[in-house]
Amino acid sequence: MDFITVIIAVAGVAFYVWATWADKKQQARRDPFASQWEKERASEEHSLKATAGFERQARHSFEYGVPDAIKGQDFYIYSQLAKPWFEKLTAKHRYDEDMLKRLRIDWLEYLNALERWPTDFFLSFETDDEKKGEEYRRDGDLLRSRARVIENGFAAAIGEDAEHELARVREKDRDCFNKWGEIAPKGKKFCIFTGELEDYDGDNDEDDGVSSIDVKLKCLDARNCIPKFAHPETRQEALDEYRRLVSDALREALEISEDVDRDVALRHIIDLSCELKDFTTADAIRPC
Repeated sequence: MDFITVIIAVAGVAFYVWATWADKKQQARRDPFASQWEKERASEEHSLKATAGFERQARHSFEYGVPDAIKGQDFYIYSQLAKPWFEKLTAKHRYDEDMLKRLRIDWLEYLNALERWPTDFFLSFETDDEKKGEEYRRDGDLLRSRARVIENGFAAAIGEDAEHELARVREKDRDCFNKWGEIAPKGKKFCIFTGELEDYDGDNDEDDGVSSIDVKLKCLDARNCIPKFAHPETRQEALDEYRRLVSDALREALEISEDVDRDVALRHIIDLSCELKDFTTADAIRPC
């Protein structure tokens, strides 16, 4: 009986060793192809082809009135902000292969999200299946959020001016843009039915109400207080100023009526609080 047990144990070990060896051999066969595919995907040529294909499809959608296509404000952000930022960043890091790879993969994910989320939202309204409609809406929300995260990342990499411009464009009403992503002149807006320009009593460039830009500026001022926490002679004054700015920013964020813009404003405050983690005085900092 003991002899049989030993035989089974040896056979089990031998099988394990063989399976491990076979798996590694198979992995070695796959890796060159996976590595080559990843390299091609992150290449400049693939990025250019994907961009050209995306824009060709967008123009086709504009001309034929395809309902489930990116347009208006979203296309303006793509063409006038995100794309120039991506080109600037890839030029800046042209000698850093790892950074170029990350930028190009992010760009491909961005194009994919822009192309797919309008379709998911369109299908969510078209289907009669409530469960399927909810799945489409959820997928569309995830894709749109992913696109916004990548836009935010590009803007942050460029600098504060880019972040301010992105927030300014996002807060504009959608009838300030036509389907081609063009902004209406001051005192005008685009009719949502005909796309024609019409007079507008408001101002496309200014808003008397509070917006995420106001909150963002207060957060930037509060961020400038943080380095002063480390110095005893400036700590108390900096803490008082920080509390005041954060309290004002939070109050203004909660006054914003538009859900998306309010979320952007609150995100600025959350990001600011995360920067305090390296300071030993962080636990003592609380908004008024």
